[in-house]
Amino acid sequence: MLINRRGFLKSSLLTATTMMLPMPLLSFAKFTEEDPHFFLFVNIFGGADPSYLFDARPLSMTSAGKIQNYLGEESLPFVGSNGTATLMNPIVKNLASYKNYFSVVNGVLMANGFEGHDQNFYYLHTGSPFGGDSFIPHLSKASLTHQPGSLDAIESGPGFLGFSNGEEIVPLDAENLKVLKEKFKSDQGIGDDPELDAFLHSRMQVNAEGRGKFSEASRLLELGHKKEFELKSKIMNLSVPDGARNEDEAFIRHCAQIFRQKIARSAVVNINGLFDTHAGILAKEQPTLYQKTSIRLEHILQALIDTPYDDQRSLMDVTTFMITSEFSRTMRQPGFSMEETGTDHNPLNNSVLVGGKKIKAGQVIGASDFASTNEVLSLAHKKFDEGFLKVMGRPFDFSTMKPRKDLPQEFHAKDYLSINSIVNTIYSLFDVQNDHYRLIARNEPIAPVLTSLRT
Repeated sequence: MLINRRGFLKSSLLTATTMMLPMPLLSFAKFTEEDPHFFLFVNIFGGADPSYLFDARPLSMTSAGKIQNYLGEESLPFVGSNGTATLMNPIVKNLASYKNYFSVVNGVLMANGFEGHDQNFYYLHTGSPFGGDSFIPHLSKASLTHQPGSLDAIESGPGFLGFSNGEEIVPLDAENLKVLKEKFKSDQGIGDDPELDAFLHSRMQVNAEGRGKFSEASRLLELGHKKEFELKSKIMNLSVPDGARNEDEAFIRHCAQIFRQKIARSAVVNINGLFDTHAGILAKEQPTLYQKTSIRLEHILQALIDTPYDDQRSLMDVTTFMITSEFSRTMRQPGFSMEETGTDHNPLNNSVLVGGKKIKAGQVIGASDFASTNEVLSLAHKKFDEGFLKVMGRPFDFSTMKPRKDLPQEFHAKDYLSINSIVNTIYSLFDVQNDHYRLIARNEPIAPVLTSLRT
């Protein structure tokens, strides 16, 4: 019996047996001992507000009624090694000490014609607000070598369905691992009966000899049947991490095992919270919310540094990571006082942290506008934000890798830094085939790679 990812999530691996591991999960990624390279995606779902992170605003803008700031403390300067500066919210001072491990990318445009969570989450992952292929499995399949028993990615925390290639991203955290191993011990699979196993393989091989869809399905079924036992064996060799100081360190230690065993090349940490602060009462809790989030991000970064991959390298040395949300927030809401306002969705701007292997850390790349009370906004900005409630990414010069100072009269996607360029940069690090690279926009060329972000 085969199940899809939805069924896999629903059961949380509680009822998995060797024959229930879904055949599409058995992808075959390239792993080399000489140059191991993995990917960690930290997904802050709900629309995080960069003004509480690394794209803050001065208190003078709150006094002028432009942006809510329920922390009530002045923002701090944060200057990149490349000379570009931003403001850092005091809440994330603890992350500033990790500056040599990541770069900040600000002014990132998302699906600027769409306001929904789902649409922008799809755009983040697939380049389309309507869904499609997530970029994460492409990293695993960049060079196929038929590595037996591997998945595209594992994830921790409640995941998100909807990608056409998301079947191979599996919720396999330490707790699920414990339950799954017990099921493997108690349930007898077909592979435990050699005579029945040989019979099934013979029938699959006969059925696979034709040219139609049934034969193609039989070939895939036989391939999955062969590989599932490799995956089971690798999972049984895993141990449940103990002694971790927090849940994120436990998951990072778990990821190290997954990567070493070549079970997956990527991992996803889902941080779900009350980031969608439309109601003023929720917005007032933002200082507490982002303090907790900042601590979690510190735990993740420190765990990458502390967790060994082998006797020479830490997990940080062999892993590229990306931390972001599906979009940012408006500065305030119309019709509410600064003491009662919430925030709404803003796909015109986002902030992304990228670091780890092959990333040139310590930089600030890109910038957003509306940084002062008296700033003149471009007509391109006004086209999307007539109420002047949103921050928007500034025009970007991809030749110098610096924000531009001009004020475009018309919006042209090629003038702005978008999430598509960041994904293409990640692609370039993992040698993903060019046909997966994202376009600047429909009927436009491929979005430029951020060359200054790569070592």
